[in-house]
Amino acid sequence: MTTLEDASENDIHINLPVNISYAAINEFLRENVVGKLIEDEKDTGEVTTYAELLDMSIEQSPDEKYDLAVDVEFRTLTKLLRNKIGRVWLHVALEFDEAAQEVWVSDFKLDGNTDSWLMNNSLELMANKFMQGSIRNKMKYNFKAEIEKHLVELNAKMGDPYEVSNGINLFGRIEKMKVYGIIPKADKFLVLARIAANAVVDIEKLNFNTPVENRPNPGELS
Repeated sequence: MTTLEDASENDIHINLPVNISYAAINEFLRENVVGKLIEDEKDTGEVTTYAELLDMSIEQSPDEKYDLAVDVEFRTLTKLLRNKIGRVWLHVALEFDEAAQEVWVSDFKLDGNTDSWLMNNSLELMANKFMQGSIRNKMKYNFKAEIEKHLVELNAKMGDPYEVSNGINLFGRIEKMKVYGIIPKADKFLVLARIAANAVVDIEKLNFNTPVENRPNPGELS
């Protein structure tokens, strides 16, 4: 039987587009961000609480200068504005470092004006605190750590022959997987990945006989 080592010099290179729906990203954000407090801790250790995050979702930004629009709903917790429900849109620009395999928020702008001067200033202050804390941390994502973790799991499954058809088995090993681009789309987030792998197909049974019921009629070949 052919072994993986016998074919190790024949690497397979695949460019793989990965579509991540905004619905999946929003579910992740809600699980990790909603309920958190927007706070500011001074050097003295004193903590000021500005608001509680009630909901968050993202979509492609209509502003061409930015990549994503983050819809944030919150409840104010300051002395001047307490228990007021507010909503802002944060348009964010993303930066991707291919070498570090990391994506993060590099710039943003606030869109959430109200008729209240006090509320507008509070919104701007909270947006800045929010960007400096919660969203920058939660939207800073390292692909490398996740890829390495899942490669171990995938290779464990691929180590044993997988029967793709009667008498035909496939097994192999993914040597490397790397993200080389990210593109926000209208309804999804496109991640461009490149995979280097070894694979072996073992054919243990040849069957070129087509079942009678599946054979075309002579008249159908003309």
